[in-house]
Amino acid sequence: MGLTKIRRKFGSQLFSYGKRVAPPIISIGLVSWLIWSITPEKLAATFSTRTSLWLVLATAIQVVVLFTWDTVSLWWLFSQPHQSLPFGMVFRARADTIVWSAVNLEIGQGVFAWKLAQITASSVQAALGRCLVLALFDFGTLMSLALVGSFLKPDPFIRSLRWICVAAIAGLLVAILTLRFLPTSWRRWLTRQDWARWLDWWSWRHSLLLWGQRVILFLLVLIYAGVGLTICRIPVDARTVAGVIPFVLLAESLPGTAGLGERETALVYLLHVQDDQRAVVLQFGLTWSVVVILGRVVISLVSWWILPTQSSKENSSDERSSPVELTQRQGHNPESA
Repeated sequence: MGLTKIRRKFGSQLFSYGKRVAPPIISIGLVSWLIWSITPEKLAATFSTRTSLWLVLATAIQVVVLFTWDTVSLWWLFSQPHQSLPFGMVFRARADTIVWSAVNLEIGQGVFAWKLAQITASSVQAALGRCLVLALFDFGTLMSLALVGSFLKPDPFIRSLRWICVAAIAGLLVAILTLRFLPTSWRRWLTRQDWARWLDWWSWRHSLLLWGQRVILFLLVLIYAGVGLTICRIPVDARTVAGVIPFVLLAESLPGTAGLGERETALVYLLHVQDDQRAVVLQFGLTWSVVVILGRVVISLVSWWILPTQSSKENSSDERSSPVELTQRQGHNPESA
């Protein structure tokens, strides 16, 4: 009996350790395999050209634009239905925690929910529930864009991937209808849970507004991809970008570190470029991945080291206030009562 418990404990620890080390191993393995198959000499030659600087600049602009728009979307979501949440508070929480998205997007969203719950003195489960809403809309929006793109790109492999989108969208619709037509007692019980309270007030208007925000976010990524491929002088048109890039974004959700490795593999094999251009596509993918990862790290470092924290602002304000003002402020504080 004791030996069985030891085996189970060892197996559980081994599985937990494997989950932590598998993503970086997968990313490093895919990148190494691509570099080896294309050859390091060809890849080094592409990075030595002048286009590399323009590509880095375009990617850095993309990081800032997407970070800003995503923060606006999060601010809107966490301000529903009747809250008056300061945008600066959400911006600071997002900037402080986006470094975790450089490792894994889901971990980054979870840490952001925890951070914002701390700042607003609200439930972490409720914040995670709103992040779940965002994840569901991102999933549905990206699958929809990929499905539409599969009809624009005449490629047999992409046409076969279309059925993944159809199945995913069908499953999402079934889940929505199931929640919609739950028995009243079940739905009442569900809305009493912190993470699912949004079901009590969420409406089709909210769905339309959030869907529009996420469509704009992914369209910005498609625009960046088109610009980046044009900088690299890869012959693509709007139909190719719309037909390929959504599947590249879907590949990023596979196990890995911030899409590194999955993004490059999808770009190289879905664009179907000539052999002499495969190194250029790999250069584009690696620049995309590395600048996004480093950009998220830099945003958090700037937020930690340069921007003053809210607590330091309050402390400095308290130090400038007289004791009478502090007493009056505390007397008007509902929590002190």
